[in-house]
Amino acid sequence: MTTSKHLAAEQNASFAFPIIGAFAAPILIGLFAPFFLGFIKTLFIVLIFLMPTIILLKVASDCLSNSRFFSTAFLSQIKPLPGFFVFGTDLKKDSFPWVTAGIITVNTLLFFTSSEEVLKAWVFVPYGDPSLPHVLISLFTCTFLHDGIWHLIVNMILLWIFGGVVESRIGPIRFLYVYFLSILFSGLFCFVLLILQTRFTNSSIILGEYHSLGASGAIAGIMGIFVVRCYFARIKMTIPLLFLPFFSLPMKIQGTVLTSLFFALDLSGSVTQFRTDSNIDYWAHVGGYAGGFLLGYLMKLHHDASKEAIEVKAERLSQKTLGKKDATELYEDILHRDPENEKAIRYLFKLHRHNQEKREHYFGRLIQVLAKKDFSQALSLFEDHFPNLMKAVPGPFLLRFGLYFHNSGLFEKAWPCLELAAERKGDWQPKAIYSLGLTYEEMGRFDLAKDNWSRVVKDFPNTPFQKFALREIESMSSSNI
Repeated sequence: MTTSKHLAAEQNASFAFPIIGAFAAPILIGLFAPFFLGFIKTLFIVLIFLMPTIILLKVASDCLSNSRFFSTAFLSQIKPLPGFFVFGTDLKKDSFPWVTAGIITVNTLLFFTSSEEVLKAWVFVPYGDPSLPHVLISLFTCTFLHDGIWHLIVNMILLWIFGGVVESRIGPIRFLYVYFLSILFSGLFCFVLLILQTRFTNSSIILGEYHSLGASGAIAGIMGIFVVRCYFARIKMTIPLLFLPFFSLPMKIQGTVLTSLFFALDLSGSVTQFRTDSNIDYWAHVGGYAGGFLLGYLMKLHHDASKEAIEVKAERLSQKTLGKKDATELYEDILHRDPENEKAIRYLFKLHRHNQEKREHYFGRLIQVLAKKDFSQALSLFEDHFPNLMKAVPGPFLLRFGLYFHNSGLFEKAWPCLELAAERKGDWQPKAIYSLGLTYEEMGRFDLAKDNWSRVVKDFPNTPFQKFALREIESMSSSNI
């Protein structure tokens, strides 16, 4: 199958965009042009002052278009969260992130149960006179320890937001694997810079005085993987409402922009950390992020990212009044590449609600896709459109629906399904005809029941259903029905 123009363009973007936007640009800004960070901070402050005006305009528009009260519309735009709080992404989790939840649980339990002696013994570098194996083990143990409640809370929120999305896309086993590799990258990067700092300053005391703890290095690694696998995602965060402490305005920011800003700040802080002491371990952040970013490409996660990016773009466009045409083109492209893509089929099914021929076409395809995943969903959709779109359903699925209705005692629904399935040629046909006879018998229409069983005997010899049909005919004859 040839690669479509949309997928080809997205494949190029999935490879180049994170490299330029989330790696090269932050390095240039963080290491060589840190004055840009001040400019960015200024933009944020300007945004804070502009947001109330923007929100008031949105509220006024909402009141006029939906006839809502001003207070109701205004309160719907506010969140009871502090400003600059990251609280999620616009991507759905396909499954519950059990590994992420487990790591959060372990971190939380250790925080509330670990003594001061434990913290000092297992931070990186441990206090006292540790051996080399002790130091190497502390590379990992330090990431499960935290210095204060806010240190723990912030790290665990970020781990849940980024880790949950990544885990649901790469799987729990691979997620655990990359989490510990991110820890390793983070620790080794710190170790190398410590040695370099010791040599440049001609002081061996530095190595023994360096103590670091917290999961932020590993989380930075997950963020590095996130920008490769989910470069198209938007991060949900809050902007302070006129600097009020617990009232803010939610907004969505391109995920690559936000993570690249964090990386640039960490790079800038790393330079400072090399010269002076720092309360924040910027080196761990940089090592983890760079390691996770590299892992993302080594695992070729950008290939899957390009495919999902098209689906996400199509969904976003479909929600816009002026984006329907572009969304349709994208969904048709997705369906050409992936004929069983549920989202694409659902969209096109709803889109053609006034075109009976196309509506039936996509209804039949959607039934087949849902039945393979979850029969109950397929059944629910079938019942919603019964009997109007029944003819679009393939024979095997009509048989399944007919048998379900028969077993549920819904004979008025069972017989149309079985009758239609019986008219279509295929392996299912003798079973459909035989089952239709059973349904007619339950409805008291004995002549029709006998006619169907006789048809099985005549048209499908040497099959199990011929024997079943003969038995039913004999039973009916002996009962003088």
